[in-house]
Amino acid sequence: MVCSRPLGVAAESGREKTMFQIQDALAAGGIVEVLVLPSILQARSLGGTLCMLLGWLSGIVSGHQMPLQSLLFWQRRHRRDIEVAVERFAPDTVYFDGVRTGAYLPGLSRQYPGLRLVCDFDDLMSRRMAYLVQNKQPVSLGYMAKYFPGWVERQYASGHPILTADLGHA
Repeated sequence: MVCSRPLGVAAESGREKTMFQIQDALAAGGIVEVLVLPSILQARSLGGTLCMLLGWLSGIVSGHQMPLQSLLFWQRRHRRDIEVAVERFAPDTVYFDGVRTGAYLPGLSRQYPGLRLVCDFDDLMSRRMAYLVQNKQPVSLGYMAKYFPGWVERQYASGHPILTADLGHA
């Protein structure tokens, strides 16, 4: 189970409750190993930041830009962590908790063709984001807000077009 945020002891939001239910359902069929991938903002690594910027630039050049949510969680180190876990536990299925972790699917499906990869792309969040951007409404950074400087959060929440223009693709 590859997650973009740790599952706390008790569910605090609707999404966390859903994640606990998914974890319980998976555990009913076997052993569940949870791998949490911190965002580049949480890790605060220069190498990770450079990797994210290169991914963003290559997306612009190729015309296949990765959603911002995915870019924030994309790091080569995470890909290796997932590969190590797959080799160690030899699961029949790997569950990814959403678009934030979905960028790892194509490479893993090529490397492990028999492995079932399941991703919850959370359509509700995508529709909500598209609605907010389309109606020029402020976007909440949610639990990630504490990792941004206050001025960035204020600009983001204000619906500044430069910061929110690409969110419709997320």
